[in-house]
Amino acid sequence: MPRKRARGNGEGSVRKRPDGTWEARYTAGHTLEGKQQRKSVYGRTRAEVAAKLATAQAVQGQLPKDPSAMQVQLADYLERIAAQRTGQVSARTSEIDASHVRIVRLFPLGQMRLPEVTTGHLETFYRALAARYSKSVVQHVRIFINLSLRHAVRNGHLRNHPGLLAELPRMESKPVAQVLESADLQRLLEVSTGTRWEALMYFAVSLGLRHGELLGLQWGDLDRERTGIQVQRSVGVDKVGAVRVGPLKTTTSNRMAYLDDHHFALLEQMRAEQQETGFPLVWLFPSLTGGPLNQQNVRREYRKFLARAGISTTVRIHDLRHTFTTMHIMGGTDPKTTSSLVGHKDTRFTLNIYTHVSEERKKATAARTASVLGLKQSG
Repeated sequence: MPRKRARGNGEGSVRKRPDGTWEARYTAGHTLEGKQQRKSVYGRTRAEVAAKLATAQAVQGQLPKDPSAMQVQLADYLERIAAQRTGQVSARTSEIDASHVRIVRLFPLGQMRLPEVTTGHLETFYRALAARYSKSVVQHVRIFINLSLRHAVRNGHLRNHPGLLAELPRMESKPVAQVLESADLQRLLEVSTGTRWEALMYFAVSLGLRHGELLGLQWGDLDRERTGIQVQRSVGVDKVGAVRVGPLKTTTSNRMAYLDDHHFALLEQMRAEQQETGFPLVWLFPSLTGGPLNQQNVRREYRKFLARAGISTTVRIHDLRHTFTTMHIMGGTDPKTTSSLVGHKDTRFTLNIYTHVSEERKKATAARTASVLGLKQSG
């Protein structure tokens, strides 16, 4: 006797009920919470219920599979998508998702029902958004909205994706990155000498690490055989300002940072000082209680050093990384090597950072070939 063909996905299931009638069950999609919806049709014969099943599935294909999606507001839908992504993305990304939802709620678009949103509505929203926020914020909000609308189409909450054709308005990028001169870096190091921040400032200037990577360094990361330290975690703050230890920004961020003699001299000094506190030797740059430093506290002290060194307090800690990258490329280091030093995933991104510097600034910096690192070498 030949085996019966198994029903394929989406074909539903047909069975005979104890009372002699027939029932066909099929999947009608997923709710906004992600739960599967099952529906049934009934008939006196198998042929009758099979015909009803085919009709129901044909009609279902023309409608959103969750009726509640017809009434949900866009901002509420975005919030549900953000909640579903929690645990699948980093904690920082979840916080960014939540900030995008809050931004959308500020505009009329956020109160529109999901099926009413059109390409024109989105373009009007992006123009209004561009008048109040930076180009980067507008681009990232758009990415999150499009991600959510793709989810809506995939799960049958929308018939089509209105964001695919929505274009962003013309926006100018406002560069905020600054490059310091060698003399500026030298003054910054000089004013921090003799303070508890001396080693942190030197590591920040000389290694090109991100702020969180710098604070995430631990004594166990040291590799004396390779004369370096492994970068493998990041310390940041959550939305309420509490310290949070997490993964690095990208997979290529996990790398070896190579140290010079002055780094190791500072490390010996730091080890002796930390042993006197009685706290376990865990963090390279610990707080006064032995835990990781808070980024906000470091920024506050950093701005004090900038003021004492006669440098504009608008220069961010991240600009030390930008300066490191720029000086390497201007000094002749090939882009691929520079990318590996700073943990960039794409060499083109490294080159784009360098092109942010004006031609006049490039020439002025290139004329000063002496690097601050050469002035601080031990021995």
